[in-house]
Amino acid sequence: SEFATPQQVNLDVTVNGFVNNEDVDYYVVEAKKGERITAEIEGIRLGNFFFDPVLSVLDKNRFELTACDDAALVWQDGVVSIIAPEDGQYTIMVRESAFGGNGACTYRLHVGRFPRPTAAIPSGGKPGETIALRWLGDVLGERSENYVIPADATVPFGLFAKDDKGVSPSPNAFVLDGLTNVMEVEPNDAPANAPVFETPAALNGVIEKDGDIDFFKFAAKKGQQLDIHVLGRGIRSQLDPVLSIHREDGGTVAGNDDSGGPDSYLRFNPPADGNYLVSVRDHLNKGRVDYAYRVQLEPVHPRLTLGLPERRQYFDITTSVAQGNRMAILVSAQRKDFGGELLLDMKDLPAGLTFETVPMAGSDPCRRAGRCDRPADRLQDSGRGARRAGHRAGARPEQRHGVGPYGTPHGHGHHR
Repeated sequence: SEFATPQQVNLDVTVNGFVNNEDVDYYVVEAKKGERITAEIEGIRLGNFFFDPVLSVLDKNRFELTACDDAALVWQDGVVSIIAPEDGQYTIMVRESAFGGNGACTYRLHVGRFPRPTAAIPSGGKPGETIALRWLGDVLGERSENYVIPADATVPFGLFAKDDKGVSPSPNAFVLDGLTNVMEVEPNDAPANAPVFETPAALNGVIEKDGDIDFFKFAAKKGQQLDIHVLGRGIRSQLDPVLSIHREDGGTVAGNDDSGGPDSYLRFNPPADGNYLVSVRDHLNKGRVDYAYRVQLEPVHPRLTLGLPERRQYFDITTSVAQGNRMAILVSAQRKDFGGELLLDMKDLPAGLTFETVPMAGSDPCRRAGRCDRPADRLQDSGRGARRAGHRAGARPEQRHGVGPYGTPHGHGHHR
């Protein structure tokens, strides 16, 4: 379509489309002054093609009111929101970031008056508990509510924002880690104002303005090691966190910027009994109302990561077992802070399907075999065997943070 001849759409709809080479799609909506207009696009998250979409909102004079290429909240997709400055028509423009495209560059464009916060704090908690949730980054401003985390919540888990105008098309990331939440209390931008907490805990806050730095204080004993993770991108925040540990009387004893991605991690071994400070800032010393973070501090635990060979990017790994036959899958195991053999198990298989394995010694791959005595079925590895393997070995299974549900790409995000 063209700017002069856009496709007319109503608010609160989802448009399905695709972008060809050098293609630009235009959609026009009617809005009243003061109304929220939000557009969110699913492109790369659909997993059909490496499609990097760009969104813009234009007024009747073709002036660009806002635009977005990549938003951390939605990976390499985009989100735009405005408050209509006057009654009239507003045009949503969709294109590929480099003006490429082909028939496989499909998208789903959500356009409406729905809420679209770009962050939520606290960004994690325990199943079954009630938290005082703050929605941040919506064009209409901050909003709060009491939220009960479902007792049966499982990873991956996300929070959908709701108000009288609708529901957000995709969730905000939320971590289920079982840690006690500690919220920042402003001002905490100096050691003297640092709130005190006890470990293990999860610290939650926002780097709200340029130059902001947040401090928290805790007591530690010599030799009692802590694993400290800062989740910024892991909770789909724009923040690129820098983590530092300081002595109460001054001096930095440990720090980390990026650890396998924009987020930070370090293992802290206190050199002496005493009080220490945790500080968080942005790598470029920037700040914004939605630069949220979550700092997880917990004792060192055995951890286990199990992996399957990825045959096709963005697609679930499945295995077909024909009647009267068997199929093998290689599984890799990465141990951390423990050793010994591993024995995999898989429960609740379809009738007629059996599972065989041998102990995994060291980090050697383990052969899985599936045998079927009935017509062919598709057996999808749901990860249940991996989780049980971790518990049987006495290890804590690895959890993937920041890999949001509902179509988020595989292979991106932060691993603990």
